[in-house]
Amino acid sequence: DGLRHLVECIHGGVRCVIQPEHAYHVLEVMIAAHASSHEGRVIDVKSACPRPVFEGKEVLIAAHRIHDRTREH
Repeated sequence: DGLRHLVECIHGGVRCVIQPEHAYHVLEVMIAAHASSHEGRVIDVKSACPRPVFEGKEVLIAAHRIHDRTREH
């Protein structure tokens, strides 16, 4: 759901939780999984996935993720 988060952040003018390093890591994992399935061996992933940085109320909560919209969250 990273793309939706990015669009909401741009629209809301807030900092993204997901950084380019996350996307790079996900891509490396997908490529390694594909290669592993074809080669039948373990493929090492060299990149790391940094923890997302949440900065208080600056993080935008997507409307579709709020179950009860009648309460403050």
